Amino acid sequence: METLTNCCYFFSLQTGCILIAVLEATLGLFQIYCSRSELHDINGMTHKSTTEQKLHNHNIDIETQRGIFEMSMAISSIISSLLLLIGALYKRPVCLLIWLQICIATFISFLFYTLIVDLTPEHLVMDAICVCIDVYFWFIVLSYYIQLRSAQTGSPSEFEVLYTPTDV
Repeated sequence: METLTNCCYFFSLQTGCILIAVLEATLGLFQIYCSRSELHDINGMTHKSTTEQKLHNHNIDIETQRGIFEMSMAISSIISSLLLLIGALYKRPVCLLIWLQICIATFISFLFYTLIVDLTPEHLVMDAICVCIDVYFWFIVLSYYIQLRSAQTGSPSEFEVLYTPTDV
């Protein structure tokens, strides 16, 4: 099976995984800050009359849901980035595998929430770019996982055996 041999053409897979973990943790902290300030602004709003409050309740509920969803995604990305960092620094394939699984779960929940619950046409281009970057990061970590597994076992991995074309 063809795997990536480096990250962004300049870095090794291990260095790429470390950079991905640091970037993911930093963006997660920034996302927590932004979603916390959004939730604080929403909860701090006061309305003049009950009729205006009833009209704005639906928008507040959507904004609250968005803030809570972003906060939960950020927390999961920080936890998974710590796993990725441990896996890359100490060469532990189990941590990389857990990161890959968490990444798939958060990716699916992100797509579900973005495309079904909170479809905002203004955000679609940025969301598509984020999806492409996430998929590239996922392939980098998968390639490093395969590299570590084949180095530990000294034999081709299950992926290579399953997907390597054979001569018939």
